[in-house]
Amino acid sequence: MILAFDGALGAFSVALLDPTSGETPRTAHTSGSDALERGLGLIAEILDATPWSSIDRIGVGLGPGSFTGLRIAVSYAKAIAFARAIPLIGVSSYDLVEDEGVPTPTMAVVVGRPGVVCARLRSIDGEMTIACGHIDEVAERFSSILGAPSQAAEITLSGEKTVHEFAANLRERGFRISTRHPSLRPPALAVAHRAAVHDATEPPAALRPDYGELPAVSMPKPSRP
Repeated sequence: MILAFDGALGAFSVALLDPTSGETPRTAHTSGSDALERGLGLIAEILDATPWSSIDRIGVGLGPGSFTGLRIAVSYAKAIAFARAIPLIGVSSYDLVEDEGVPTPTMAVVVGRPGVVCARLRSIDGEMTIACGHIDEVAERFSSILGAPSQAAEITLSGEKTVHEFAANLRERGFRISTRHPSLRPPALAVAHRAAVHDATEPPAALRPDYGELPAVSMPKPSRP
């Protein structure tokens, strides 16, 4: 049985999935940015009478996405994995918003703070390029990679509702774009399904959140005496 969390893609969400039983997964999510206040209670509600001994692995979304929600979800996942000695599997937000089998070229788009996106382009030959920043900057970066719009294949953009703003930017540049939303809701359920088919390859301490965008500020250099 898999216990999964995500806090990067919107509200904090939890899922409990038994991939072998065929039973309907249990899912729940907070109402907004109250993961710190309600997160542990939500986990307890989802587990209900499920014994910890039946949890084979824990999955967690590693971002990019919401900075605060991501930190909370990863902290919960690591703490439980350490305390219960349960394997922990991290899943990228790019994989969560992009369904498997989407034809290439495809772009997984994740929203950060207002006006900022992180996007992963998978080309026809399988190469991956990631860029984060303001929408115009990221669109310009991928425009230079994709080349002349008249010669580029139609691109599938996968992401949450704000993917349409990024799609409109690329369409204005002449590219043919189709959009699609993730098929699994809430995001924690997508984490659980991904974690079901992957084994933990690193200890919990080795998993690092992907915050995507570079910090808006930098530490000042120490002054010389």
